[in-house]
Amino acid sequence: MNGETLPEESADRDRVVQARQDLGFILDYVTRRAAIKSIDRGMVEEAAALYHRPIAQLSVTEIQRLWSLLGEFGARLAPATIEGLRLTANPANIPQLPGGLKIGVIITLFVTLALHAHVLFGIETISSIDSRSQEQLSVYDEMSRMTEANPGLLGVDCNKAVDASSATSAAGLVGYLQLCRKAQAIDVAKANDYRSLYQWSAPWGAVIAWLNFDSLTDYWGCECVNTSGACPSACAGTQGPDASRPVLPRDYQVRYGSEALARGLLGNLQALVLPMLYSLLGAGVWVLRNHYEQVREHRLRPGLAGYEWQRIMLGAILGGITGALYTDEEIRRQMASIPLFGLAFLIGYNVELVFSLIDRIVGIARDRLAAIGRPPQDQPPMALSTQASTPTTDAGNTDAGNTEGEKVNAEKAARAGAEKTEAEKAAKAGAEKTEAERMEAHNTVSDDHAKS
Repeated sequence: MNGETLPEESADRDRVVQARQDLGFILDYVTRRAAIKSIDRGMVEEAAALYHRPIAQLSVTEIQRLWSLLGEFGARLAPATIEGLRLTANPANIPQLPGGLKIGVIITLFVTLALHAHVLFGIETISSIDSRSQEQLSVYDEMSRMTEANPGLLGVDCNKAVDASSATSAAGLVGYLQLCRKAQAIDVAKANDYRSLYQWSAPWGAVIAWLNFDSLTDYWGCECVNTSGACPSACAGTQGPDASRPVLPRDYQVRYGSEALARGLLGNLQALVLPMLYSLLGAGVWVLRNHYEQVREHRLRPGLAGYEWQRIMLGAILGGITGALYTDEEIRRQMASIPLFGLAFLIGYNVELVFSLIDRIVGIARDRLAAIGRPPQDQPPMALSTQASTPTTDAGNTDAGNTEGEKVNAEKAARAGAEKTEAEKAAKAGAEKTEAERMEAHNTVSDDHAKS
């Protein structure tokens, strides 16, 4: 048997050639990584001896040992695989990810970061409007209190000098003028903020117009808000409506929608769009890292068609659902310490964990639903039959059934006790009667002897 060799044109020869080549990949890998403790030196030396022998000189027994060594090495090389070593032996043969996928991940990164910066700008603008409105309201309240105390202040013009010898108090007039000019300054600052807000919503003008079946001119362009005269064309002139002062922001506003529309857009971007993008980005990063780790650990294998895209789609879906659930007040309060965008990225990066949790929750719910109506397993058979024959629609009926059963048992016990007492009395009466008859017979015999 040891002397037998494979024919030159044997059907098994190609497989032996491939096995010998795989053994060479394994020896190269083991040589470069001497820290693999599960592989001993004798095993490596035996494999090296078989590898360096020509195939024509290998006996059938040695070929069988070659296959056995491949199996032993394959079990001890984890996480590397023989297929991975075969693919990574030549860098030119390493399967690459689709070019569109890698470009898509890069584009998603830049779009996500740009949109996040866009959202931050909108948040800052709306916060500025809210704070200025609150400040302006407090100024108007103070001015109202001053005019109630001194009605003469109602006719004061904030932009013109006022004669201090008038009926109004000089000190009150100065304070009122300061508040009035402060309110005007806040109004100008708010006009700038609103202009910034309308410009912020400009990229969404075409989308909004398309959704509302409107013209783009309803959202893009200028709107004159100064009623004292005509605004300059395109809101870009250097003279005001009365040609006496420069154009101020309060004279016009850029028409990109209302403040309510901008706030709604900001909320939707924060709650739905950005979480989906971050989760999509997390899934794409996982695909890139998984490919890199497979190449580095020599466990690469040809991917399934569309596997990477399916993973990315699952990440995007989970991200959108996470953002929608995060809008709930109770969920947001419970997870206040976890930023939504970071959570969405982690969910997209590890979709397996999310689906395992979902499957676990579904399994628990299914077990509980199946347990509804099932009787306890530790009750005795009599209790089970009693429970089955007695309808227990609620706790009141159950208590009533238990009370009725106790009454029946008590009546049975009392009846059994009374019957036992009657039996004892009858036995005692019979014994007394027998004793009386015996005594009477004895007395009769005694009387007969006396007579004789």
